[in-house]
Amino acid sequence: MSASVEQAVEQVAKAIARVENEIKEINEILKNPTISDVDKAYYRQKEDRLRQKESHYLQEKSQYLQEKADIRQKELLLIKRTPIPSIPENQSVNTPFLEDIQKDITAIKESVSKPDRATPQKTPASFGAEELSCLESDGDVHNLDEKEKGDAVLTTEQSGSLLQLDTEHQVVAFLTPFLTAVFQCNRSSNRVLVNSEEYKWLKTSGDEKSTYNQKPDMFICHKSLYQKRDPFDATGDSKLLQMRRSTDIFGQLSHWNLRRFLSVVLEAKKDISNSAFGQTINYAAHLSFEESGSFRSRIFLAS
Repeated sequence: MSASVEQAVEQVAKAIARVENEIKEINEILKNPTISDVDKAYYRQKEDRLRQKESHYLQEKSQYLQEKADIRQKELLLIKRTPIPSIPENQSVNTPFLEDIQKDITAIKESVSKPDRATPQKTPASFGAEELSCLESDGDVHNLDEKEKGDAVLTTEQSGSLLQLDTEHQVVAFLTPFLTAVFQCNRSSNRVLVNSEEYKWLKTSGDEKSTYNQKPDMFICHKSLYQKRDPFDATGDSKLLQMRRSTDIFGQLSHWNLRRFLSVVLEAKKDISNSAFGQTINYAAHLSFEESGSFRSRIFLAS
C-alpha cells in the first residue's frame, strides 16, 4: 500500500477532527447570552466557513480512500496471477537474456530517478499532506500566539467582508492593499507587490512556453525586476472591478534567472487545504531548482 496515500488519509482525518473541534468551540461561544450581535455575526460566518472546509476535507478523504481501494485492487490482481513454474534444482538454465533484461530495468530505473524537474509526481493534496506531516514530525510547525497589544491587520468587519467574497481573484484584490502595507511596498523601499494571477512565469520545465508553467497569485520584488502587463480581463465580475485600484500592479518576473531575487511569492485561497499547501510549497520547489534558483524561498499562503 502506498505510504503517501496512507499518510494523506491520516492527515485529512486529523484536519477534519481539528475543524470539528473549532466548530464545537464556536457553538459554545454562541451559547453565551451576552455575546454582541456583531460578534455573533462574525462567529456565524466563521462557522459557515469551517463547515465548508469540513465538507472539502471529507471530499478529499473520500478521494484518498478511493485511491487506496484502487491500489489494493491492483495488489490483489497481482497476487492472483499464475506464478511462474519453479525450475528443478538439478536443471541448468541458460539465463543471459534474463541478465540483459535486468540491466535494462536497472538503466530505466536510474533514468527515471534522476532529478529533471522539481515537480513531484503527486497530486497537490497528497504532496501537501506528506510535506505537512514531515514538518510536524520535525517540530517545524508553529502556532503563533495572539498578541495582546497592537492592531490586527484586518478588523472584525474587514474579516467578515473577506469571508463574503466569491472567488480567489476577489480575495487577491481585497488583500492587495493590506499585503502592500504589511510588506512595506512603497517608494522608499523600492519594493512592489505584483499581481501575476493570469501570467505564466514560474517555469516547471525547460520549455519557456510550456502550458504547465504556473501562475502564482502575487510576488514581491524590486521595482526593476518585473515586466508590466495589462490587468487581466475581469468582465462579468463587477465586485472584482470595484475592488481594483489604479495603483495595482500587474505583471510577471522579467526573467526566470532573476527568481532568486524575489522577496516573497504569495498565494491566496478561499480555504487553506492540503491541496493549497501542496501547490504553494511546490512553487518553492520550482523556484529553488537548478543553480540559478533561490537559496531560500519565502512563500506566503493567505486565506
